[in-house]
Amino acid sequence: MKYFALFLVAVVVIIGLNFVLPDTDESKLPELKISAYVFCDDTITDPYDSGQDAKYCFKELEVGNTLLLASVNNPDVFNLCFTFEFSGGIIEMTSKDKDVQLSTSELDLFNSDAAVNQRKFGFSMSCPDGGYINANPSGSGGGFKIIDETILSDDGYPGREYFLSVSAYEFADEAHPVITAAVKLTQLRDINSGRGQSGVAYYSVELVSVEYGDKYQMILDSLA
Repeated sequence: MKYFALFLVAVVVIIGLNFVLPDTDESKLPELKISAYVFCDDTITDPYDSGQDAKYCFKELEVGNTLLLASVNNPDVFNLCFTFEFSGGIIEMTSKDKDVQLSTSELDLFNSDAAVNQRKFGFSMSCPDGGYINANPSGSGGGFKIIDETILSDDGYPGREYFLSVSAYEFADEAHPVITAAVKLTQLRDINSGRGQSGVAYYSVELVSVEYGDKYQMILDSLA
């Protein structure tokens, strides 16, 4: 009887763990997709030679793959744009160095010329699944110049890198991200963008890394 009782206890514990622990199927792991507004033509290597007929579209970022962002062609157009897919939670993008202005609006992804007072600005922005966040590096010459009493300079140089961190949170725990990613923007050339003001029109973008939090990293380690 004693062994039978221990057996029953073990069965109950195993069943209980199945309810408590996350599904160990790798296909059930949460997934964060980050897409950027970039040149549709992958063969373009120098955006300054692309011409005025260049077409832009959203493409999903992949680790280690560098893409060319759309042109910052007007100080009132916020078209360095990122969209996100993450079911069941929220996404936060942050410029920890406070050198990339982030913004969003419920009215228009790109143009805030007529609704600038309804656009949110900051160095950290959040959005839901399917949402978007615009970015303007300090050297672009676009966007507002003062955020939280921080003045954005136009200082820049070829190869200058800007880093953005992206965190995905489940609604059940908005204090600890389940996925974190690093996105790098790199300034291209050191010339006036042709808008009558100082600033650089083009940047490349690269997804540097994607990491799972402790909750799911243990599952990945067990599957390795």
